[in-house]
Amino acid sequence: MCFLERFLKLLFNSLIIFLLFITPIYSEDYVLFDSADMEVSWEILPDGFINPVQNNNSRTIAVTSERYGNVSGILLEFSEINTLSYYIVKPDIDIQITDLNYLKYLEITIYSNYYNLGIGILFEENSGKNYEIFLGRLDFDGWRILTAYTDIYINGLNFKGIVIYNNPERDFPINSRVLYIKQIIADGE
Repeated sequence: MCFLERFLKLLFNSLIIFLLFITPIYSEDYVLFDSADMEVSWEILPDGFINPVQNNNSRTIAVTSERYGNVSGILLEFSEINTLSYYIVKPDIDIQITDLNYLKYLEITIYSNYYNLGIGILFEENSGKNYEIFLGRLDFDGWRILTAYTDIYINGLNFKGIVIYNNPERDFPINSRVLYIKQIIADGE
């Protein structure tokens, strides 16, 4: 192989490697919920599992945040008995993404006040398969973005709501908690 052939082969291979590094991998953010853009009423399915709350005052409220402006507030009352329980908070509108084939991650922008709760996202594929993706614990103070990397191949996405889990081993007697939600995003192709 002559010098010119080796040089052209090296140049071609270098060009291919360069193109692989600079070519962005196509990905798109799909907004499932944004309190600034969407008028959504949330339906709160009662404290489930073992001990439902009597005289439950759980409800959604509109709140203005210094950081984000209008956000959705969710007041939840849990049973005084320390047992595993949960709420499902569902949007009153149908939120579908039909062209999503690969789900990279889900994220929620949420405010907590050291609540010993867990949070997850519920969604359904167009084929009818249901998913529950756990995003994390809400044992922090202030606004955070919680992210769950999923790596799931799906056939569309129908957002079904949020599940909020109570921790039965909580060490404080506060039974009412208010969570504030700014945005829920799905990222994928």
